[in-house]
Amino acid sequence: MLNGNDMNIVLSSLEPNDITIIREWKPYPAEFSELDYALREGGWLDEFYPYPNTHLFTAKWENEIIGFSLLSIQGVETEFRIALKPDKIGKGFGKTVALATITEFYKLHEEDSLYLIVRLSNTVAQSLYKSIGFIPDQEVTKDIQGIPVQFLKMKYTKGYICG
Repeated sequence: MLNGNDMNIVLSSLEPNDITIIREWKPYPAEFSELDYALREGGWLDEFYPYPNTHLFTAKWENEIIGFSLLSIQGVETEFRIALKPDKIGKGFGKTVALATITEFYKLHEEDSLYLIVRLSNTVAQSLYKSIGFIPDQEVTKDIQGIPVQFLKMKYTKGYICG
């Protein structure tokens, strides 16, 4: 259990029935609508759930799944992703879930290469990631549902965890 911002977040392994609950979440508000695919069929959970080198977590607050995160080992690097329930965005949960996931990463792995990608247009998320130690690395283009999207790849500096 991680305490932060007066919230007790419990991170646990994602179970198949958790996917059903996540897919029932309401869509993201208009300003985050391009992120909604991550929660739906064909999104992140379908993409990463079958990977043998991926750890998927649910984040629970007051017995409610309020988000999920994943760590996917890809060669010498590990990719980090996080998604929150739409009604929990902007309430401090993202930082708490991210820090809990990073803590789990260092419990599970010795290497120190952790990265994420964030849309170039999502400056709020970029600020959050910078505040917990992610450093901008390079711009990349990824194909998302047939559309090229610009992202910023950010790397995590081992040992830098702020509260």
